[in-house]
Amino acid sequence: MTEPRILVVDDEDVVRDNVQWVMHHQGWSVDTASSEAEARDRLQSANYDAVIADMKMDRDASGIEILKLAKELSPAVEVIILTAYGNLQNAARAMELGAYSYVEKNVPNVDVYQILLLKVKQALEKKRLEEENRCLQARLINVERQATLGVLSSAIAHDVHNPLTGVLGYADLVLESIDENSPIYRDVLMIQEGALRCKEILRHILDFARPDEGETMPVDVQSSVDRIMVLLQRAAMQKKVDIACDFTATSTIVMASPNQVSQVIMNLIVNACQAMPDGGRVRIHTSNRNGSVILRLSDTGKGIPQESIARVFDPFFSTKSRGEGTGLGLYICKDIVTQLDGTIEVESEVGKGTTFTIALPTV
Repeated sequence: MTEPRILVVDDEDVVRDNVQWVMHHQGWSVDTASSEAEARDRLQSANYDAVIADMKMDRDASGIEILKLAKELSPAVEVIILTAYGNLQNAARAMELGAYSYVEKNVPNVDVYQILLLKVKQALEKKRLEEENRCLQARLINVERQATLGVLSSAIAHDVHNPLTGVLGYADLVLESIDENSPIYRDVLMIQEGALRCKEILRHILDFARPDEGETMPVDVQSSVDRIMVLLQRAAMQKKVDIACDFTATSTIVMASPNQVSQVIMNLIVNACQAMPDGGRVRIHTSNRNGSVILRLSDTGKGIPQESIARVFDPFFSTKSRGEGTGLGLYICKDIVTQLDGTIEVESEVGKGTTFTIALPTV
């Protein structure tokens, strides 16, 4: 959350100034108003996290009216009613209209400003938690949508597979029935090659969409990269992203589920492409070190701010714009790599790019 912004509405200069001083001491931005009209202007021209309003001011101005206006303009704002005329009826009315709390000014032997400060802190924390909850719910909905998309992708792949098999069968029959010098021979051959490519892509989609049953087996990391490249190469080209591989590892077999390795590679490549909306380069390099295969993936994207590096593997954390990701991709990578007794590290420089380095024990 950014620096909280508070509005203090009270017709008593001493009260208004004291409240402003206490709130400023917390490093918060504080505006004041001495009348209902001034408060209305403030509320209509700025967004506040909390409003402290006196229940009764000169010229019959009412904290209840300020409460109503504040909630009308910004339902999420927290309003605390401050009054010297405390009674249960006023308190009940304020709470009924959505006030966060109700504080009396003239209570003997009580520092009302410290009580008010505590109430504001509690209100801001409530607001922060509610905002986090809204973001979490939105991201969970996005996760559910992606899960549904996986199911739909699998169903579509199955449905397309059958007619595609027919296309391949008829292409084979035509090729067998015509001479290689026929003017249509090359055209039919291109149909066959295109259909075979589609079939290969469908196979990868089915493999990727199929739930991971946890069965481990020897998996070739470099072959997994090649398979994912079949799926992503064309999409990367459309985004003007050049992906190149440099395989120098001689030992690349790890014990894992094929889907686990594929998902890590897929997530990292997709993450890299999203970091380069105007195009760029992705380089994938493998090597061996201390009984492990090292997979290093580098991009020339916008980079990750240093203050965010420590959180990139946290669930639901994302540096992307809203709607561009769930914040789960790197968390899943970290979780899978950890399950495989490996490590994953990240290095990044803003404006230059990011490198992820994975080490997995070989067999």
